[in-house]
Amino acid sequence: MFSKIMVINMYFILGYFMKKIKILKEEDGNTLLKMAFYIFLPAILFQSIRKIDFTPGYLAYPLIILLIQLIIAAVVLTYLKAKNTEKDTMKIIAGFFAMANIGFLYPFYISIFGDENVWRLGLLDFGNSIFIYAISYSYIVGAERKRDLARKVFFAPGIVALILALICNFAGIKFFAPIEEFLNQLGNLTGFSMLFSLGLFFNFRFGELKESLKIVLSKEIVKFVLLIIIYNLNIDYYTKGAFMLVTVSPAASSLLNFALFAKLDTKFVSKLISISMILSFIEIPIVVYFLQKLQY
Repeated sequence: MFSKIMVINMYFILGYFMKKIKILKEEDGNTLLKMAFYIFLPAILFQSIRKIDFTPGYLAYPLIILLIQLIIAAVVLTYLKAKNTEKDTMKIIAGFFAMANIGFLYPFYISIFGDENVWRLGLLDFGNSIFIYAISYSYIVGAERKRDLARKVFFAPGIVALILALICNFAGIKFFAPIEEFLNQLGNLTGFSMLFSLGLFFNFRFGELKESLKIVLSKEIVKFVLLIIIYNLNIDYYTKGAFMLVTVSPAASSLLNFALFAKLDTKFVSKLISISMILSFIEIPIVVYFLQKLQY
């Protein structure tokens, strides 16, 4: 598993290196990331979900992740209110604690557990999307345009792929071999495209760590407690892996967009997101190590 993670990390390093030697720019990552978001990731989710033996119990996945995020946000906000924290800062910190960038995890989960199991992460991402766009957006920015929020959740490419896959699954729809292979090949590009483009976007200075250290360390404590609880739950191996990886995922990049819309401190948000991404690269191999111990 560690060799697979190293390969995935090399995609990121290659993207960062290509930017540093000025062969590619951050702007070049936009096209690749859009292709991953609109084509490659939906393809692999569609193929994975379409082929599973789906049961109604799987619908609990998005509800569970949504409930966990709501509890975390509520606890953080209650604590910050007791400390008389300024309202704009409360919005940023609550979003940092509760909003997950599950899209960052797909390359790792696919590489470690196989694309046939990625539907678990897709269902968790559905609940995460509802929390981000229907709840966090309303709190941070405002809910004046509720139709726009609904479109962001239910018309996101990954969610559309999930719904279409469920329809095909229940209807028993089969595809010709060339179409199957085409979709499989598109899905295979997910890991490279996402991590390579993130390497192009990545920008961090170690001196920025000091300002946000207290908030970051507080979240690390929460993550550690959650990891221990999930690790000791009596659930199937692949589901446990999905929940543990979500726990160590970076803060959602959408938080930066929301901060921009709400005219919050975007520099502060950028620092928190950058630090959380670095920590995720460190923590994912640790989580994989303990998952390996469970497997053997």
